[in-house]
Amino acid sequence: MYPHSTERQAFTVRPIVAWTTPNGCELVIRRACRADVRKSLAFLRGLSYASRYFRFGRGDLEFRESEARALCDPDSAVCADFIVLARDGDGEIEIASARYCVAGDGISCEFALVVADQWQGMGLGDRLMRVLIESARARGLHWMHGHILATNSRMLQLAETLGFAIEASSEGPVVKRVSRALEAIESGARSRTD
Repeated sequence: MYPHSTERQAFTVRPIVAWTTPNGCELVIRRACRADVRKSLAFLRGLSYASRYFRFGRGDLEFRESEARALCDPDSAVCADFIVLARDGDGEIEIASARYCVAGDGISCEFALVVADQWQGMGLGDRLMRVLIESARARGLHWMHGHILATNSRMLQLAETLGFAIEASSEGPVVKRVSRALEAIESGARSRTD
């Protein structure tokens, strides 16, 4: 009835993971949708210089609505985008996002993620990476990789914890390449995302 209604789409996007933080904040991970453009734009514009630098390779980026729209409405044949939302009074705010895009070989993908500065260190990156890995596996992909700035020690540590090998990249010493096979995540590790 409303095939292009973004308001209708927002109500049909189901959570993948939902939980409550120790201080009572309700969080949810779900796929991004067209109705999230304003939330995503506010999230991107609110990132610190350092967080922008670690995620996009430049800290001085200015985000346009068209860029947020592309993240919220990806070509599902090539990309999968996920966001973390926090309930804020009567609404929701985006506090993290992650995506993977399928490589030309059709069996591997590249990931990227970013967490709002005030929410870093709370396990959101771990939960998002597990969602990415499970989604890519369910899609039939065999490998996942990413490019991480060598100074982004938190992300490199997370990647290593999740079984990614860390190696030099073709981009020189400032960037590390991380990669792993997409076999099942061990049951003990999986329980942390439930």
